[in-house]
Amino acid sequence: MALMYPSDIEVWLMLCDSVESVGGKLYILGGGWTSITAATLPALHPRLAIAAMIRVPWTETNKVHTFEVTMEGEDGETIAFGPDESGETSLTAQFNLGRPPTIQEGDSQNVPFAINVDRQVFRAPGTYNLVVAVNDTEKARLPFRVNVLSDTRIG
Repeated sequence: MALMYPSDIEVWLMLCDSVESVGGKLYILGGGWTSITAATLPALHPRLAIAAMIRVPWTETNKVHTFEVTMEGEDGETIAFGPDESGETSLTAQFNLGRPPTIQEGDSQNVPFAINVDRQVFRAPGTYNLVVAVNDTEKARLPFRVNVLSDTRIG
């Protein structure tokens, strides 16, 4: 009987206040948020942290893969990472997993990515999307909202 292996790379994402990758694990602080509220615009968010875990199936090991994160605004426009519009519009990395002797044929492996962007600027309220592509194929899309407090002062 032929063995059936999962063949697709999967990506899991979470927004958080800070994240580190140590020893194949993600250490997440303030994880799972889906919106931020700013007093004024442009909003300067102290840290936008992205926790990503990539599941790599057996059939995709021993190959170089490219991981790319972009951010889109409501109209699909690409948003620069960081405190100004001249920042990077995509964050990229490459990875290649071997087949260590401790795994069995057919096992998948995880690759953690910890991305911390300090002083992220948002120029408009609305829905934003973090988009992750692996090998130029979109694998995950994580929406979040930027809200602005209304000025309710009288007089």
